[in-house]
Amino acid sequence: MSSSIDEYESIYDAENEQSESLIQRAGENNDSIKNKKISEYLNAKESDSTGGLINVFYGRLPKKDLFRIFWLSSTLAVIIGGFWLLDSLKDAVLEKTIGLEMQPRAKILSVFANLLLVLLYSKLIDLVKKPTLFYVLGVIYSVLFFSLAKIISTAEKNVNLNKDKGPLFTVSGWVSFIVIESFGSSFVALFWAFVNSAGTLDEAKSSYGLIIAGAQVGAILGSTLATLAGPKVSISKLFYLGGTSPVLTAFFVFCYCILFEDHMPREEIVDPVIKPSQSKAEGKGALEGLKLIFRYRFVSMILGISSLYEIALTVLDYQMKVMGVEKYRASAMSEDMFSPESSSKVRESIPKNFAALMGHFGQVTNGLSLLLSLLGTSLIVRKLGLPFTLTIFPALLVLAITVSYLNPSLWVLFMAVSSLKGLSYALNEPCKEMLYMVTSDSIKFKAKAWIDVFGSRCAKGFGSIITGSSAGNPKMLVTYGSLTIFIISICLLGLSVIVGKEFRKLVRSGKIVGEVEDLSSCWEGLELSNRRVEI
Repeated sequence: MSSSIDEYESIYDAENEQSESLIQRAGENNDSIKNKKISEYLNAKESDSTGGLINVFYGRLPKKDLFRIFWLSSTLAVIIGGFWLLDSLKDAVLEKTIGLEMQPRAKILSVFANLLLVLLYSKLIDLVKKPTLFYVLGVIYSVLFFSLAKIISTAEKNVNLNKDKGPLFTVSGWVSFIVIESFGSSFVALFWAFVNSAGTLDEAKSSYGLIIAGAQVGAILGSTLATLAGPKVSISKLFYLGGTSPVLTAFFVFCYCILFEDHMPREEIVDPVIKPSQSKAEGKGALEGLKLIFRYRFVSMILGISSLYEIALTVLDYQMKVMGVEKYRASAMSEDMFSPESSSKVRESIPKNFAALMGHFGQVTNGLSLLLSLLGTSLIVRKLGLPFTLTIFPALLVLAITVSYLNPSLWVLFMAVSSLKGLSYALNEPCKEMLYMVTSDSIKFKAKAWIDVFGSRCAKGFGSIITGSSAGNPKMLVTYGSLTIFIISICLLGLSVIVGKEFRKLVRSGKIVGEVEDLSSCWEGLELSNRRVEI
């Protein structure tokens, strides 16, 4: 084939539906026509696209899309930044209220709480527009976080959150854990559903790395703020700060709807006479997303991809935290022996030191993620293709589990878990989101909510059953937990290979999984409109 076609194929990978359709439209038996058409396409793209190093790392990005990508990146930064700040404090509050050994039970309890959340979310999708979901959930979560901050503030002033000093503070430990976990999963799932339904696969390959990179800046800031927890900056003040994240996210989405009306989810730009919320309300229920998962094999496999790695990371993460708390408890006991008069202060230093450790963990994790998302995500996906890229994280997960089993220490686990989570945020998560580009809007919003909010929590709950069986014994946790998650990670690697092959087939065929669901909704809307006309 000629050089111009080679140049074209070097820019767009094998899954680029534009390149395939372009060559087909050019005519299969006339190379000169092909070259002319492809040359015209490239020249048109070049005049409206960025150049230089940006092309190398992100492909040809339209200049007009840069501000939109920046805005989406900033929105995700607000979500992730607030979550990382609160998540870094979550276990410290748990340790001071009910004890970190109760974390496995708290994770299992959060599964049931998230079931209620996803049922509410699924119902709201049928009743309100997509941006309105951000507004409703933003107000609810901010009120919850501010209320918890008030309770923690009162405890800090009076009883210092001693676990034996009242049921209200004990309950606040359970509630804060559940609310923080549900906030992270629900808002991130809603954000990506919104973005996925407003773009194309080609845009995703070029822009998702930049969106993730900006988000990691927020994550680094959030985890850095958590390291300030101590005598000068109380946990309650940081809770207040983190509580502004949901309502700020709603504000950013409101501004997006004003600034980028031409890049809204498809359901928001249909004929206003046909209201999707009304059409979907007929015959659609809160369990519709769950039905879609089991109806389509490809969506069921996305559930597996999204859940299996969560089980393994939950166990590894808990191993690291147990060893961290044991380290600080041992240090506090040794200091207590030498200075009994300051024993209360020494004991109080445990959760603060642990919060600082988790803050540093967030800094390392998000620093690695920022570097990779800036320089690697888009480049790797475009050069290696999505199917192969999907297998990178599971392969490294198998390696990390093996190393941590052979050398189970705090700092080995610290580096293993931070590296895996950084890779997950920068590479695995974007790849997982791109899988939804070959699915319908119904799957993007409804099935994805069940997968990301409830499915993810179920996976973490299963991981917590594994960690809970160790009764906080680090040696038992490493011995039995590592074997279980090693088998799970092998299964994840095999599933990633299968999903990648299925994705390639769908892209090449041009099929959209679940498209019938969206068409049926449109017909319902048309019938509803016709009834109005007859009346």
